[in-house]
Amino acid sequence: MSQATLFLGAIEAGVLALALFLALAGRMREGQSTWAIALALLGLAAAIQLLDDWLPDIVIDPASALLCSAALLGMRDSLARFTGRRRPRFWFSLPPLVALSALVPQLTGWAGIIAGGLLAIQAADCVLATRTLGQDVAPRIRRLLGTGFLIGALAILATAVAHHAETGGRWPRLAGQALMLAHVGLLLASLGFAFAHASRARIRAQRLAALDALTELFNRRSILELGEREFLRSVRSESAFSILMLAPDNLRAVVERHGHLAGDRLLAQIAGLLGNAVRGQDLCGRYSDEEFCVVLPDTGHVGAMQLAQRLRENAMQAGRGPDRLRGRLSVGVASRIDTDTDPAPLLARAEAALHRAQDAGGDRVEGEPEPLS
Repeated sequence: MSQATLFLGAIEAGVLALALFLALAGRMREGQSTWAIALALLGLAAAIQLLDDWLPDIVIDPASALLCSAALLGMRDSLARFTGRRRPRFWFSLPPLVALSALVPQLTGWAGIIAGGLLAIQAADCVLATRTLGQDVAPRIRRLLGTGFLIGALAILATAVAHHAETGGRWPRLAGQALMLAHVGLLLASLGFAFAHASRARIRAQRLAALDALTELFNRRSILELGEREFLRSVRSESAFSILMLAPDNLRAVVERHGHLAGDRLLAQIAGLLGNAVRGQDLCGRYSDEEFCVVLPDTGHVGAMQLAQRLRENAMQAGRGPDRLRGRLSVGVASRIDTDTDPAPLLARAEAALHRAQDAGGDRVEGEPEPLS
């Protein structure tokens, strides 16, 4: 490989690392700084190849191999940090092994194959790691990351095999050649990693915008939007649909006696109670300062009344313990009828039922005057 090509590879990798660092300066997180260091190591590996007129091969070859392996290890570590998974510690032994394979005289005949194989294994492991990025990353971004590392693994392995066959096993300055042949793949992987962070940040922002900060349930806007979507689905499929409206009867008394922090704790306690009691398909949200809304798809009036009674009883039981507040819940229940064409009348009936429960002294469940179908 020509000096100009190696120089270009070093410059490009260095520019990538610098661009990533400048773009994310001050807010490096979840493996971003490690990825920038890995790109810088790739650039340094190519730069070392330019010193072959001044340094012997016994120094250049192991150093380049060590830097390339350390760069791939850094990228693998970045993926582990991104997913929050435990990093495989045995991979930390690979950079010395790669360097050793280029240094030990007894292995000279197969040095390129051994080092290239180890580097390809590292890149292939990065491909597998992209499958664990989670739902915060779009599938197309995971495919971009995986494709980049796959190209890198194949390019590294092909370089090692071809050079071994051509030169009879003499170390082919694998690090420099693999850097250039795998450059497109690692560039794709770098872009994919940047896109993965952007995707996660966007999804987290959307999630935060949809949740109530105190209870971590859906806020009013979100529960109304999602509830309307489920309501329209039930209309199309002619399936059952119910709504619970509930509120703690003793919230004001708790605030007056223990302060606003205790009131917040009571609301959070009720939110946790709801999360533990409902099914995965049900939706819970904070409807107002004191009221909660539970959307129950595929649930008729009888099932909704049973759940409401269970929630009321659980609220009383949950108050046991030195750090718990006894909650008294009033619950209103309403179910969809054939004349409901939008969720507004259903919500109005559920709120009316809640108010009847409160007017009757609280700590009770009120449904519609007659179970309608």
